[in-house]
Amino acid sequence: MPEQKLHLPKRSIFNMNYSVDVAVLGAGISGLSVADACIQKNKSCAVFDISEPGAGTSGAPGMLVNAATGRRAKKAWEAEKGYPAILSLLNRASSFSEHNFFEENCVLRPALTDKLAENFQNSITKYDWPDGWVEWINRERVNADYPYIDNDYGALLIKNGLTVNGQLFLKACSEYLTSLGMHGFYNQKTDYRLEKGKWQLSTDSGDLVTAAYLVDARGFAQTRSKEWDFIPFHNIKGQTATFSYAEPLPLCSSISSLGYMAYMDTYPNKLTVGSTYEHEFDSLDPDEDGLDYLLKNLKSTLPGLSENYESVNQWSGVRTTVPDRKPVTGPHPDIAKFFVIGALGSKGLLLGRYVAEILVNYIFDEYDIDKSIASNRFFKN
Repeated sequence: MPEQKLHLPKRSIFNMNYSVDVAVLGAGISGLSVADACIQKNKSCAVFDISEPGAGTSGAPGMLVNAATGRRAKKAWEAEKGYPAILSLLNRASSFSEHNFFEENCVLRPALTDKLAENFQNSITKYDWPDGWVEWINRERVNADYPYIDNDYGALLIKNGLTVNGQLFLKACSEYLTSLGMHGFYNQKTDYRLEKGKWQLSTDSGDLVTAAYLVDARGFAQTRSKEWDFIPFHNIKGQTATFSYAEPLPLCSSISSLGYMAYMDTYPNKLTVGSTYEHEFDSLDPDEDGLDYLLKNLKSTLPGLSENYESVNQWSGVRTTVPDRKPVTGPHPDIAKFFVIGALGSKGLLLGRYVAEILVNYIFDEYDIDKSIASNRFFKN
């Protein structure tokens, strides 16, 4: 089993040495979720990121926790376990932010055609939804309760839905976990190697961390890593546009339709419209084509809000997925004590904390990983 050898810069005598149970590469939803799962198990942890928490794709200005996926509103894999896991972390981190970064305000999925209306109604009985999670709302009630939506077909209401400002959440989450003993190394490059059964990680500033286990939670960077080139990662670029209005908006929940519209009562004059849709892209930056695409989606669902906005802020990021659209977690086949968590796609918030717990339980307690998400489903025989 080959050991990984990378250059480690020299440290000065003023730099710090740490020894932890787990080192995590990446301070997005997956990485900080792994840190939280370790701490809840009384294991020490250090997290490394070339940027700040919330600087990557996990830090979108508006995101939804929406368990009803696709055109059939299928219940997301293990949604009933993922939802309470992320809600717990959101609540625990909330006291470490001056700003409210999430709301339990439901997600409304308006049906835009007869076929979608049929799919959404069938979803309620076709999938094993927990009691009280979803409700069908007919056309008359949609028009009465949600007059801002141009709808002739009814809508599916996901009552256990969340709206989250990712950047604010991850910054608060990092501070929360630091208060519990997590070591965070941000805004610098990290080199790592396996030496004599221990992982040695060194930062640009010269700090040295020794860890028993290493977890790669870097998201987009995993797709460029030779270490994980056997996993068929696929990158999809997404963009958001946050519109600011002069008057409070006539909304009461977030909306999933042709992408999504993230709304929070805390910020009644703002609406973040987003979609992850670009399978081919040359630039990681937001652009005018993306803004036009999002405006078109907004006009189709909320025609009265596609104009008269005072300003707009754009954002973009790249999510990773695999062909079966399930998360990936587990050990590397050839590198000892090296693990991956990723391919969460648009379900990073819903599933990240739960999948992290699965991985941490596997590392320390040898619990099995569900075959449908295990990294070994991509191992070559």
